[in-house]
Amino acid sequence: MKIKCQYCGQILISNASFCSKCGKPIKNKLCAKCKTINELDAKYCINCGDKLETKKNIRYNKTKSDRKKLPFIFFGIFILVSALSIFIFLKVINLKNEKSDNTAVNQIKIDNKIINKINLLKENIKKNKNDVESYIELGNIFFDIDNKSEAILYYQKALEIDYTTADVRIDMAICYFESGDAETAISEIEKSLQFHPDHPNALYNLGIINYSIGRTKKAAQWWNKFLIVEPQGELSEKAKEFLGKITE
Repeated sequence: MKIKCQYCGQILISNASFCSKCGKPIKNKLCAKCKTINELDAKYCINCGDKLETKKNIRYNKTKSDRKKLPFIFFGIFILVSALSIFIFLKVINLKNEKSDNTAVNQIKIDNKIINKINLLKENIKKNKNDVESYIELGNIFFDIDNKSEAILYYQKALEIDYTTADVRIDMAICYFESGDAETAISEIEKSLQFHPDHPNALYNLGIINYSIGRTKKAAQWWNKFLIVEPQGELSEKAKEFLGKITE
C-alpha cells in the first residue's frame, strides 16, 4: 500500500517514517481494529472500513474534560473544609460563652449576697450609731473584697467607739500597709500594743512590715518577741525562716 506525504503530496511506501521529497516526518493514522496504516486525513480504514479515531481530538477532549472536573473537585473540598472550620469555631465560641455565663451568674450571686449584707449592716448602724460590731463587720467585708479605703473608714468608726480593740486596729494597719502606707501601718499596730503588749499578730505583723521596707534589725526584734509569746505554730515557723534569712 502506498501513502501520501501530507505536506508535499509525494507518494511513499506504507511504512515510510519520513518523506523522501521534503524530509518531513510522516504522520499517519493506525486503525485500532486491523492495525492498517492510513493517511492522516482518512476518516475510515482502507482495509476494514472501521472509523478511524483522531488521536489529537481524543487527547484534547480528555484533557478538557479533566480540566472541567478539577474546579468542581477543589470547590467541593473547599466547601467541606470551610463547613468543618465554621463548625469547630462555633463550638469553641459556645463553650466559652457557657463558661463565661456560668462565671457571670456565680459572680452576680456573690455580689448580690455581699450587697444585701452591706445594706443590712448599714441599716443596723442607722438604728444604732454605736453598733461597733456592724462597723467591724463592714470593715471586714470591704477588706475581703479588696476595697481598703472603705475598710479603713469603717474600722476607724469602730475604733472611735472602742479604741482598745487590737484586732480591729491590726486589720486597719494591714489595709494601710497594702495601700502603700507602711509608716501609718506600723504606728497603728504599735498603738495596739499599748493595750495588748503580747498580742502575737501585732508582734508578727510588725516584723513583716519592717522587713518589707528594709528594716531587718527592727523586724528581727519584733519576731524574737513574737517567738517568746508563741514559740510553736505555723506563724512561728515562718518567723524562724525569716530570722534565718536575716542572719545569713
